[in-house]
Amino acid sequence: MFFLIYPPILKIIQAVGFFIMNLHKVALALISSQLILACGGGGSANVPAQTPPMSPTQTNTIIKTGVITGFGSIYVDGQRFITDTTMFNVNGQAGQTIEQLQVGMKISMSVQESSGEQTSTVRNLYYDNDVEGTVSAIDRNNQQLEVAGTLVQYNDLTHFIGVTEASLAVNTRIEISGYLNGDGILVATYIELDDDTTNDAEQYTSGVVANLNTDQQTFTLQELTVDYSSANETSIEDNLKVKVEGNILNGIFVATEVEIIDQSFYSSLSDDDVTRIEREGIVTAVNAGNRTITVDGVLYQFATNVVFEGNSNIQVNDFVEISIDPVTNQITEVETSNTHFDSDGKVKGIISVIDTTNQTITVNDQIYFFTNTTRLEDDDDRYFSFTSINLNDRVEIAYVMDSQSRKIIQRIEREDEAEYNEEWELESRVFSVDLATQTVTVNGINIVLTDTIRLVIDDDVTDLSTFLTALTTSNGVAEIEVEGAFDGNGQFVVQKIELEREHDNDGQLSSDNDQLEVGYVEYEGTVSNIIDNTSFMLNGREIRIDANTELELNDQQVSMTQFMAALQVGVTVEIEGSWVDGAYIYAYEAEIETHDD
Repeated sequence: MFFLIYPPILKIIQAVGFFIMNLHKVALALISSQLILACGGGGSANVPAQTPPMSPTQTNTIIKTGVITGFGSIYVDGQRFITDTTMFNVNGQAGQTIEQLQVGMKISMSVQESSGEQTSTVRNLYYDNDVEGTVSAIDRNNQQLEVAGTLVQYNDLTHFIGVTEASLAVNTRIEISGYLNGDGILVATYIELDDDTTNDAEQYTSGVVANLNTDQQTFTLQELTVDYSSANETSIEDNLKVKVEGNILNGIFVATEVEIIDQSFYSSLSDDDVTRIEREGIVTAVNAGNRTITVDGVLYQFATNVVFEGNSNIQVNDFVEISIDPVTNQITEVETSNTHFDSDGKVKGIISVIDTTNQTITVNDQIYFFTNTTRLEDDDDRYFSFTSINLNDRVEIAYVMDSQSRKIIQRIEREDEAEYNEEWELESRVFSVDLATQTVTVNGINIVLTDTIRLVIDDDVTDLSTFLTALTTSNGVAEIEVEGAFDGNGQFVVQKIELEREHDNDGQLSSDNDQLEVGYVEYEGTVSNIIDNTSFMLNGREIRIDANTELELNDQQVSMTQFMAALQVGVTVEIEGSWVDGAYIYAYEAEIETHDD
């Protein structure tokens, strides 16, 4: 049953109710005011304080570039970013997923940063390789590659995905991400075996424009000449950073597309108003008089009130993190972070102890510390983290020493048995020597020195006695590098030990001996010419052999006659030797591989 109320009566009832309700509010207000006055106008324990209105959440858009250090959602330089609704663009292809990304990639993100929240949300994420193409030469001693006509440097912090440093070979197609250094050379943070065949018809490279010739429509990147007459971009200038797409024909990179990467490039990554831009990279130039700095090939001006965190004496080849005002394109904050770029040592081993409280692991009786910036890599486990580490895991570690002499892990890779046994490298600036047993201890591993090991001091091959003498006077002021591998019987065999004593004024290892025409050489390339029955050209470098050279053909020792008979233009050869008067390389060992692995 229900009652129908006549509308005029309904209005009277509503008016009376409204009057009573407001009368009630007035009474409450009078009572409250009397209570406040009785308490002297202040607060009272008996009267609950009024809750102030909540301030609205403020959301800012920032553009951030950095290197992927882990997943779940995604970590960049140790900071977590939510990617549940992110739009991914990978190598120019929209609609991609997080599965296309890898640890070590240098990415750019449009990030929504909300006040009061510890994590930020990524709206758009972009990854573009810096170099992609076929490897034409490998200089293993100087950790350099030639790819798409471009010289690339790698180091102990470089992530190798789908390929290892040892298995990387000439004629392999790879893609590379990294930062330009002061010499215009790309320092790789990431090298991956290229398994995406959609763009294999062309090659890609990046660098800073030099020697621009607008009449001939050419410029150079490093020493590579680029012909841009068929490209879509004409507003090219010297000192601009560019990425080019095309192919190498008769030694000239014929570009079909040129992309300019300048200050405005990063602001354009978001349709929203950008509050700030956060970038990192290697300092490629500094002009104190003009108050300018070039980071990863892009020029910026310091703001008048720029804030320096840590060292304000910025030098070329420092690694920095900068904040940029998107309106003025000036740097407002800068911090030097060389531990993102340089390491103090490298080791392989099996985890024997895990300390979950202090987040440390023990390898070869040495303790290594995890931090939030530790990069974690496992080809079979994208979400590899400290919590997934197990006892007896095989790992490779690159570390840096902190002010308390603790070994802080910069990069850790969990390896399977095959990769673990493939090749070993130990590096450290701290080691001990026992002359009685002719033993050197590096990162907890004892190595007995013999005449069968290749011994190198400052890129010069030497004998055991000289090497031992140098070791006793070099601890703490030099870097020792040990290379070896497991033989067919499962025994670890040390192949080479190198002592680098050369330093520059600021205590860093000098790069003066990194020239290709000086000292010891481990080089792989293709034969470009056969000179005579004892010499040939390898990527433009003359190689000479004699009866004392160890020669191999498909892993079998052969005579000099057999070796030269197998030599042809285009054949891949790997040599180990030394430069002689900067004119040619005398090969201690030379190997031809003609079969596919």
